[in-house]
This record gives sequence, C-alpha cells and structure tokens, in this order.
Amino acid sequence: MRCILLIVADNGVGHERQTLAEYRIMPATLIAHVDCEYADRAAIKALTDHCPPPTSSWRPLAHELVDNVVREKVERAGFQIIGSKYALSDPVKARKVEKERTAKLAGIYNGFGAKAMGILTVAHPNFDDVAMAIAWMSSYNKVWPLSLAAGVNVFVCDNLSFTGDVVTYRRHTSGIDLNAETDKALVGIRAESERMDRLIGGLKGAPCSDAQFEGIVCDGIRGGIFGGSAPCDLLNAWHSKATSNVRDGFKARLDVGVYDDRNGWSAHNLITDCAFKRKNETGNDFMAAHKALNGIVASRLSLNLN
Repeated sequence: MRCILLIVADNGVGHERQTLAEYRIMPATLIAHVDCEYADRAAIKALTDHCPPPTSSWRPLAHELVDNVVREKVERAGFQIIGSKYALSDPVKARKVEKERTAKLAGIYNGFGAKAMGILTVAHPNFDDVAMAIAWMSSYNKVWPLSLAAGVNVFVCDNLSFTGDVVTYRRHTSGIDLNAETDKALVGIRAESERMDRLIGGLKGAPCSDAQFEGIVCDGIRGGIFGGSAPCDLLNAWHSKATSNVRDGFKARLDVGVYDDRNGWSAHNLITDCAFKRKNETGNDFMAAHKALNGIVASRLSLNLN
C-alpha cells in the first residue's frame, strides 16, 4: 500500500470551522530555492513570446501552452482545479555548470523564466477534505525535459526533485505530443482517486477507540516513525485537545475540532499533522513514515486498505 502525503492547509482566518474543505488535506509541494522564484499565471503568459522556434530535432513548448493544456485536460476529465502555484528560473541564480553548458547552445532562450514549473491542486470528487495534484516542468533552454507528475504524493523542486504517483518525462524532440503526455499523467489522477475512495472510506468507517489510538502511537514509537515529544503531544491532543505544537496552524485546527471524529481518518491525520512535519524537518524519511503509519493503522483497526 502506498503512502499519502498529507499537508493540511491552514486558512488562517479565525478559529471558526465553517466547512471541512477549509482544512483540506493538500497533496502537493512546490519549492523554489535553487535558481527559481515563485510566480503567477500572468508571468507564465508573459514568457510565451520568448519560446524559441522549433528546429528539425527540437520542439520547445511555451510554458503557457503546457499549463493551458494540463488545465483543459484536467477539467475535461471532470476534476475541479482549486489552486495553483508556479515558479520561474532566474538566470542570475543558475549554477555555474548550467551557465557554461547553455552558453554553448544556439537558438535557445536563457533569460528569466527559461525554466518553469507549476502545480495544479485538484479537488477529490468524493471527499471535501482531500485533494490531489498534477504538476509540470518544462524549459526553453534544453535543461529540463517536459515532465508531468500526478497523484496524492506530488513534490516539485528546482533542484530536480520531481515525484508523484505517476511521473512521465519527455525530451523536447520533434515528435513530442503534449496531449498524449498529459493523458498519461491523468491516468494517475484517476487511479489515485479510486484508490483514495477505498482508503479514506475505510478509515472514515472504522471507529478508533482511545485504546486503539494509544496502540497506534506505541507501534509508531517502536517502528521509529516519530519520537521525542511527539508521542506526548499526540496523546494530549487526542484525549484533551491540549498541545504544545503550535506550528503550521495545528493548534487552531485542533481547537476547532478538525480531528474530533473518533475514527481511523481522524487518528491518521492527527498523527501526520502533529508528528510527521517535525520528523521531516530532522531529515527522516517522510514518505516511508507515512507508509509505515498506513500499515500500523490498518493493523490496529483490522482494516484491509489495499
């Protein structure tokens, strides 16, 4: 069973819980810290005229075209786009080896925005508190191939970390087919939607007693997926809604009852939101921890979540 990357979005507006979607579990991370800067769709569109003309062997794609095709395909498939995030490269920040290599290439554009990446967050059709994502990367300077990733585990960074439940790569050769590559990524969205129906439905339908939650925490300690003060924080949060963890809006979500349902879904999200973020910050394997937690919760609640 694959793991789920659960990053809860904090709406930052008061403590009144209006709908569960305000605390939707977000599926994607886009990080620009090497040679890119965060941007918006207007900046993506402004670079269309800088897309180099194709040659007999190379066919660059306008960043706006890539984004538009991905958006159109997602919406035609019946999914609702609820958010987006973009980043564009800054040549001043480029690595020396990249500058040297691209300087030798003829016919390319190597100015601001030569490389681009974006993530579209997509609502899950059956659960208001969950989302999925589809991400893309492309370039005008032959540095990045056309790359697409989709699913509930999507991570994109300008250091070339690019992961998802389905990932495709295609060099910008003359035979590149943007529609076909996007269709491959959408297979991942559909498959993950169906898998999450089974997974989340099973967790939400499984009552979790105090004793079972304590057992999950004990198994997590034994399995090394969290430690330090996290177990005490988890037990306090579950039993009395008390916590010393105030980062990332966790206390606000705890106060308004995001984790109040006593089922496997609440238990899973409480643990991932409270304990796993700090674990990730210490360099531990974030995704492996999620996979281990899935197994622990399934075992303690007698579930088959495959």
